[in-house]
Amino acid sequence: MRSIRLLASPVLRAGVGLCLLAALSACGGGGGVAPAPAPAPPPPAPAPAPSPSACTLPPGVDLGRVGSPTPKPSTTTPGLVLMGGGVDVDEAMRWLIARAGGGDMVVLRSTGGAGYNNYLLGLGGLNSVQTLLVDSAAEGNDACVAQTIRDAGALFIAGGNQADYVRYFKGSAVGQAINHLIVTKRAPVGGTSAGMAILGQHYHPGGAPEDSSGLQDPSRTEIGQGFVTAAWLRNTVTEPHFTAGTTGAVGTPANPKRAGRVVAFMAQMLLGQGVSWTEARAIAVDDDTAVAISDNGMAQVFTFPGRSGSALFVRPTAPPERLVAGSSLTWNASGQALAVDEVPGTALGSQGFDLGAWRASGGTARQWSVVDGVLVRR
Repeated sequence: MRSIRLLASPVLRAGVGLCLLAALSACGGGGGVAPAPAPAPPPPAPAPAPSPSACTLPPGVDLGRVGSPTPKPSTTTPGLVLMGGGVDVDEAMRWLIARAGGGDMVVLRSTGGAGYNNYLLGLGGLNSVQTLLVDSAAEGNDACVAQTIRDAGALFIAGGNQADYVRYFKGSAVGQAINHLIVTKRAPVGGTSAGMAILGQHYHPGGAPEDSSGLQDPSRTEIGQGFVTAAWLRNTVTEPHFTAGTTGAVGTPANPKRAGRVVAFMAQMLLGQGVSWTEARAIAVDDDTAVAISDNGMAQVFTFPGRSGSALFVRPTAPPERLVAGSSLTWNASGQALAVDEVPGTALGSQGFDLGAWRASGGTARQWSVVDGVLVRR
């Protein structure tokens, strides 16, 4: 109603001009010329990528950060690195770092120190590296710990004890953050030793014998599932340290002491987890060796220069003849029950494996079988 009151005002009655519409007429004697319209404001500048939010980590969790103190958002490329333990493989680490888009890497562990910080930063291509030590369920559910992982451009899970990782990470805010990186953010994630052991859909939480004794009754072998969700590791158990301490120099004969327990893991996946024999898979990696899996399912096998490590890709060709709780395993199929592709690593990852087609691009095809709990490899 204010405009009506203005029309009846004494100012108007005195003959002073009034601008009824500023865009069409002007105040003043003689009917002045309307001014030019004001120029349109410039379009707003694009909003910058949001920076990771700052928060306060629980005491003792932050083991230090090297590189830039300012977090850097980055465009990431998905990928997985399965490192068998022993010496870290530089080229596999560079492969992981390249997918971080120049952002920040977080190292996650439950024991140990910040030794990865300077090593990873020194490989180049990262804005910063920060190590988090999470050794309690409370820390595994801490919002700031989880947010720090979610904000990372890449995550590397160090070695240790996978039982700790199951206890502190699985189903917690940390576990959800790991899956967020892999599934939603599609950021690169890797792990070595225990950190590798938890990356398959099926995992061994630790404690199984380092030999073939589990084949006497696979039902006694503990296997978990539902921890980490990685598409190319569905229905797969991952086993590090396959030939721990035996790779040595090139040409040193391998002694795969964990072959029997890999088969026991797969048998228990069938017996205790309900996995079909047609879908069960295992990936076993030697010390000083790493498997780098791209988003298209193509895997490269890297080995530390001067070492002779390999990766083994295992699948059944037939169902077990006897797989019953309390009894020894027979999984024979005329000596060809399990097809094993042994792919040797190279310094530059020149040989590899197609997980989609389940076909090697190099290496040796082998067969494993089990009769009355005794493993036969050929």
